[in-house]
Amino acid sequence: MSQPTRRLTVGVVLSLGLVCCLAATTDLDPALLLLAGMVFAGAIVLSRKYRMAPLAGLLFVGSFKPVAATAITVKDPTMVFLGLLAVSLVVEVLFRLSGRGSHTIARAFGGQGFGLLAYLAFFAIMALSYLYTPAALSGGIKLVRFVFISAPLFVAPFLLLNE
Repeated sequence: MSQPTRRLTVGVVLSLGLVCCLAATTDLDPALLLLAGMVFAGAIVLSRKYRMAPLAGLLFVGSFKPVAATAITVKDPTMVFLGLLAVSLVVEVLFRLSGRGSHTIARAFGGQGFGLLAYLAFFAIMALSYLYTPAALSGGIKLVRFVFISAPLFVAPFLLLNE
């Protein structure tokens, strides 16, 4: 058996074992877990081929949503694109840390010191303004949204664009 075939076989066996373990310990249907695993694997493959698609989707999803989201659900397109962008960023960071290729994390952020410091200052000002409010719960919710959506949107172009 060739090396790629062996790796693929081990990966499939491990993922099926994970699905079986999750199905045994939770009330979720094994078919649903297997489908979720296949969608996740497909997201990883597509995030390598179309690197900027999740970023563009997250930037413009608000223009196409008919109703504002009331909670964090997997049916919300914003959360779908945010999850795809997170997968894309994690995969890209892992590839850059592996040392395969000429692209490194230091090279991605090289020459961007002023922009990074300006964003960190902006980030700190926004965090303080959201925390310094009479409505602490509302400010906390806005701060969490700001952190989990704007930070990946700022970092993504540095990592996903190799040129």
